[in-house]
Amino acid sequence: MTPQQAKAILKDLASDGSRVFFTRHAEERMVEREITRTQVLRCLERGSFEENPARDVRGSWAMRLKLFTAGEYIRVALAIDQDKDGNLAVIITVI
Repeated sequence: MTPQQAKAILKDLASDGSRVFFTRHAEERMVEREITRTQVLRCLERGSFEENPARDVRGSWAMRLKLFTAGEYIRVALAIDQDKDGNLAVIITVI
C-alpha cells in the first residue's frame, strides 16, 4: 500500500469515525496525555507520515502519523485492516 492509498483510506474512515477502533492501550494513553478522539481523527485525516505503511506480522498495514494540533505534535500508531464490511483502522497507541 502506498502512502497515497493509505491517506485516501484514512480520510474516508476519519470522516465517519465508526470504522476507527481504539485499543485499550490507546485509550489509556489518550487519557494520560489529554488527547481527544477528535484530535486522533484529525490526525488520520490531515496528518503526515512519520512511518510509511508496511505489513505487520498479522498482515495488516501498520503506520505512524503525526499532526500539530492544540499547540503540540501528536503521533498516532495504527493499522489498517479489513473485515467483511470493508476497511477499518485500529489505533494502537497515541503519543
